[in-house]
Amino acid sequence: SNKAVLEVVPFDVRRLAKSLNKQYSILLAKLGNVEMRTSVDPDIDQLLKGDPARINQILLNFLSNAAKFTQEGSITLKIELVSQTAVSQCVKFSCIDTGVGIAPEDQQKLFQ
Repeated sequence: SNKAVLEVVPFDVRRLAKSLNKQYSILLAKLGNVEMRTSVDPDIDQLLKGDPARINQILLNFLSNAAKFTQEGSITLKIELVSQTAVSQCVKFSCIDTGVGIAPEDQQKLFQ
C-alpha cells in the first residue's frame, strides 16, 4: 500500500524553530511590515522524537499561508507542551498571525 512511513528520530525542536524563524524573518522583511516571532515552551525537552522533515514541511506550509494573508503585524510560531509522562512529551505546534483570517462560513467548508 502507499502509506507514508514516518521517521521517528531525535531532533532539536529549538533548532527547528530557530531555523524557521530565520527563514521567515528574511522573507517577511522583504514583503513589508510583518514581524516573525517564535515561542517555545521552556518545559519542552531539548530533544524530541518524531519526523523532523515532515514537521518542518507542515510548519513551512502553515507559515507560507500566514505570510500570504498577513500584510502587517506578526506571525508567531508557537510550540507548547500539552502533556508529559516520565518518558514522553506531547507538544502542540501553532501558527498565529494577525492576517485577515477566514470567514466563519468558509471555515465550515474547510474543516468538515
